Amino acid sequence: MKKREKRKKKFLKFYYSKAWKTTKKVLGIIFIILGIIGIFLPILQGFLLIAIGYALYNNKTIEETIDFWAGIIRKIKKREKINWKKELKKNLN
Repeated sequence: MKKREKRKKKFLKFYYSKAWKTTKKVLGIIFIILGIIGIFLPILQGFLLIAIGYALYNNKTIEETIDFWAGIIRKIKKREKINWKKELKKNLN
């Protein structure tokens, strides 16, 4: 048990250190750049990489990040529904 507690303390010390925060920011920027490249290249999943980069880059909790992306997806779906309705009306006439 003592070894596990020591490892946990070391992990928490690293997790809250400046080095980890800097590493997260750098990885976040790298994922965002790869996501932007992935928008234009069919090999990479652009949206997924941007979401991962945003999650790493910001200092919010996981729940706040999920709520943020869920809101964006809702807006996109709402926008597409309106466009699909207009397109259907145009095609039917």
